Amino acid sequence: MKKLVFWSLVLWGTCATLTGMVSNIPSLMAIRFALGVVEAAVMPAMLVFIANWFTKSERSRANTFLILGNPVTVL
Repeated sequence: MKKLVFWSLVLWGTCATLTGMVSNIPSLMAIRFALGVVEAAVMPAMLVFIANWFTKSERSRANTFLILGNPVTVL
């Protein structure tokens, strides 16, 4: 599971970087699709890690920070 998360995060960062470097619409669509596929593997794994790493009383705050990461990156 740790290797899956590691490589998914590496691929996620690569796809996010490539998103800013594309010069045409088909490439952007392909990279955004790949980014979504990679994110589909990362998000459930991160929620499992949060459930294992944090106590029950800390879990809601940890989930909030994880979910808040998406809109913060857009800013």
